[in-house]
Amino acid sequence: MTVAGMTLVASLVAWVTNDHSSQITTQMVEGEVPAIVALSRLGQHATQLIATAPGVLFVDDQADLHEQWRRTAAAEEAMMQAVQEVQRQQGATSPVLASIERTAGRTSVQLQILLSAMEHSLALRARYRIQTEQIDVLQQEYRVLVGLLSSDVANDMAVLSDANRIMAALAEVWQVSTPERMSALEERVRGAFDRLDSLRPALIRSHTGAVELLPLIDRLRTLALADGSIFDLKRRDIQARQVAADRLATIQVLATALDRDIRTLMSASQARISVGHADVMERLGQSKLILLLSSGLSLVAAMMVAWRYVGTSVVGRLQTLADSMRAIAAGNLAAPIPTGGHDEVSDMGRALVVFRDALAHVRHVASHDPLTGLANRRLFEEKLSRDMQRAEACGTVIAINLRGFRDINNTFGHQVGDQLLLAMADRLRWAARAQDLAARLGSDDFVLLVPGLVEPEEISAYLDGLHKVLAAPVPLDVIEMEAQPVLGIARYPHDGLCAADVLHNADLAMTSSKDAMTPAVAFYNSSMGEALHRRKAIRSDLRQAIDDGHLELHYQPKVEMQTGLITGMEALVRWQHPKRGRISPMEFIPVAEQSGLILPLGTWVLQEGCRQAQAWSAAGLGDLRVAINMSPVQVLCQDVVGIVAQTLEDTGLPPNLLEIEITEGVLMQEETKAMQRLRAMRDLGVHLAIDDFGTGYSSLSYLKKMPVSCLKIDQSFVRGLMENEEDARLSRVIIGMAHDFGLEVVAEGIETLEHADFLRHEGCDLGQGYYFAKPLEHQAFERLLASPPPWQHQPVGMRSSALLPWSQTPRYTRMGA
Repeated sequence: MTVAGMTLVASLVAWVTNDHSSQITTQMVEGEVPAIVALSRLGQHATQLIATAPGVLFVDDQADLHEQWRRTAAAEEAMMQAVQEVQRQQGATSPVLASIERTAGRTSVQLQILLSAMEHSLALRARYRIQTEQIDVLQQEYRVLVGLLSSDVANDMAVLSDANRIMAALAEVWQVSTPERMSALEERVRGAFDRLDSLRPALIRSHTGAVELLPLIDRLRTLALADGSIFDLKRRDIQARQVAADRLATIQVLATALDRDIRTLMSASQARISVGHADVMERLGQSKLILLLSSGLSLVAAMMVAWRYVGTSVVGRLQTLADSMRAIAAGNLAAPIPTGGHDEVSDMGRALVVFRDALAHVRHVASHDPLTGLANRRLFEEKLSRDMQRAEACGTVIAINLRGFRDINNTFGHQVGDQLLLAMADRLRWAARAQDLAARLGSDDFVLLVPGLVEPEEISAYLDGLHKVLAAPVPLDVIEMEAQPVLGIARYPHDGLCAADVLHNADLAMTSSKDAMTPAVAFYNSSMGEALHRRKAIRSDLRQAIDDGHLELHYQPKVEMQTGLITGMEALVRWQHPKRGRISPMEFIPVAEQSGLILPLGTWVLQEGCRQAQAWSAAGLGDLRVAINMSPVQVLCQDVVGIVAQTLEDTGLPPNLLEIEITEGVLMQEETKAMQRLRAMRDLGVHLAIDDFGTGYSSLSYLKKMPVSCLKIDQSFVRGLMENEEDARLSRVIIGMAHDFGLEVVAEGIETLEHADFLRHEGCDLGQGYYFAKPLEHQAFERLLASPPPWQHQPVGMRSSALLPWSQTPRYTRMGA
């Protein structure tokens, strides 16, 4: 009876304790875990909204705005649904929940203001285009009336000067981005109009040709300075864009407040979990004490029987469960949990398993990239910081980016871009060692932590294998894509004493390699930071150089391969900086393209090259075709057809003596728009040539589409003609293919007689390179035209008796259309 009684008492105490502990654990699992998950989802949707909203600022038309707004509205709706889910999970309203609801509502209001500002801006731009069309009509009338002016009448010339200033200033309005610059430009226009008004009485009395311009100038004044004029529209557009930018900044501030409130609620939920855990532990402690007291009053036999049943079946498992709960509360999610059996202890263990798995999911979501499953920036920096804190810690951080990823997204869509990112993530997992950590920081930015790798030979071998794995072709749904990974390497502690510095320096090395367009692996060195500052200085100085006329053109002759005749030249821009000396085009042209300065720079090169070609023609040095390189940015971002037509008209150069050189990349972003403009230039009578042929994505498919008359073989093929059979074979194929299409072929980079002899024998039409002449200043180029070129006196290794010796041919020939 004693044994039975003590066993009954012990069982009752254990049952009550187990039931209470099970209720508390179930309450945590069913109440707190869904709340934590809902808060985490709210944070993700808020982050997605903040990442999507800035895209609204960069749209160009209403269709783009509505598409971008659709994405932003979807992110906003998901965030508001997440707010409602958090409210359902949290139950009673609290000040923090009310703050979250207010912040979400204010975010929605700011988004609506942002949309309204951008719609207003686009509407203003549409009205601005109408105004510019009217100004274009006035410019046409103006050119007709200019012929009435007398060059020997001072008033006429003053009118012409101020009218030209007004026309030029109006053409600059849309390029202005600040109110100060707008005001200065408007004052310049008003000053010109004021001077014209002061001349009006004298003109009327003199009855010169300038009188005919006065009505046109009045109409121009209305378009330029009246309410709703071009200056008024541009000023309101700047204000609308500023309102949109301010709203976006406010949204980002609200997002910070929302993140703070979410963290507050998550901290409260975790605190309640800790309180519940403490309560369970207290109950378990009381239960064990009572069991020990009751067992001490029993007989030895009763104690043995009670211990055999209660100790083995209940207390031991409770102790294991308590230890597991302590370990989970400390962050160890791998602690064992007793779940076997069908009693209360097993039920409590299974509830704890659900709780542990939910915490593991929350931890994974907070530390991993949702698309690829790789570690995110926070987890990577934590792991790098922990590794760097170890004694004698060393290793390597490899920053990875995909060259041309933006073009892939724009050309094939974001779905194909995501497939490429997933393929890169899988390859990183495969290439990484067990102790390495791969992460995705955002977009196409990946990073790899390789602890213990510091020896140059080991790093070189590791990078060779990694680059081969990442650079292999990627088979996607629509195309087999050539991956172009760019790697930047920083070692610790050599290249930084904290995780942020090492990661920044690796990214700087990767950016340096990507900008240089050279071999896709670069090690960090201190000069890279200096190079970044140099690019910023070059951008500032280049703008001033364009305004002050510090740029000049050099000309490299194009020689007819079969006769040795100079038939044209390529115009190449050069910059002699007053303090830095000569700056290479390889350095300042990329800066110009990234900053938008390529537009005024390209216009200047076009005008100066056409002017010089016409001057040489007028001087009797021959009708030479001038080749001008044109950036894809120029083709897509300005009225390139109008600029070319106006330049030809201003300089008097025949259209057939102008050749525009473009790359295949001009079709990678807006193919339809680019193709229309290229055809329009061809219709003007201008020649079009594909530069660097064979180095793009789809040379053959674009060849049959583009309205070109000439292909330029890239110099990388020409330089290896004598040493590399593959380069020789590719050159033959390009020449034959171009002739099959009825196109002219120009070979760049001819440096030796052997190069010239090979290309002449294969039927190449034209050539240029240091074998003939380097790019020359215009005076040196004139001297070259005025005397027999030096290559006509060199021995010619002719391969065909049908080819005429160059010494028997005249110095140059005229080129037709």
